[in-house]
Amino acid sequence: MAAPINLGFIFAIFFLTLGPLKLIPTFYGVTQGLDRKTRIGLALKSAALAFAILVAAAVVGSTLATNWRISREALTITGGFLLMIGSLKILSSVLAPPAPPEAPPAGSAAQRSLSVVISPLAIPGIITPWGVVALLLFVGVAEDQNRLGGVAVALVVIMLLNIVGMIFAGPVMRTVGLPAMSVLGWVFSILQAALGVTFMLRGLIAALGMPWRSTPL
Repeated sequence: MAAPINLGFIFAIFFLTLGPLKLIPTFYGVTQGLDRKTRIGLALKSAALAFAILVAAAVVGSTLATNWRISREALTITGGFLLMIGSLKILSSVLAPPAPPEAPPAGSAAQRSLSVVISPLAIPGIITPWGVVALLLFVGVAEDQNRLGGVAVALVVIMLLNIVGMIFAGPVMRTVGLPAMSVLGWVFSILQAALGVTFMLRGLIAALGMPWRSTPL
């Protein structure tokens, strides 16, 4: 069985895959010209929607994994591989031409607001495929209710950070700027790749029945 994963490691992975770094520039771009009250409303709604979707995904995913008898070692190896692939995709997109800007959604102000909350804020601003992978992995390898509670606490803290990041997206972008945010995102993508490799190694070593000799995570 794989060695236990501590709360700090869970938080680090969630910060990389579900955190505000990639969300702040997106929120700043889609809320240009909106008043503060509207921006705060969008931030709260998108974080709440993302949290609800993630909880539903965790429940469904863990139930299916149990019914299909997927081992923790298999989850660890697969999750690590997908996290690494996700980081490589982010890094490779640096060389891709920028996508054309999306046209604003048609309809009433309420319809446009709901559309923005769903996409691009909740998905993929907050929820990414790699974030869902990480959540399913941590829920799947949780050995007891205490560790499962730790996963929930880490997820709630990340959602709160996302709300704060969205509310203060304007000052952050004006102070730091998009180029610096991009470079910071690349750095964290490299760290995500390294953590993905770590997961794969942990899963392989556990599957072979060998002790994990690295510093406990």
